Amino acid sequence: MLINVSEAKTNLSKLVNLAYKGEKITIAKNNLPLVDLVVHKPENKKQLRQAFGLYKKDQTDGIIFQDKLRQEW
Repeated sequence: MLINVSEAKTNLSKLVNLAYKGEKITIAKNNLPLVDLVVHKPENKKQLRQAFGLYKKDQTDGIIFQDKLRQEW
């Protein structure tokens, strides 16, 4: 689905849901494709699980986790 920026701003929630369900969303400016809206795939799943407490024995403080992410970016 090709959608212009102004329409994407108005319908962002709908577009995010469609992309999450597998629809290919391309955002364009003046009908020139610029970016694709894709589902995020975390690189380091173990750190995410630790931050959200999914490994109870390895829980990480959320603030420390955020600092690590900021340093990586």
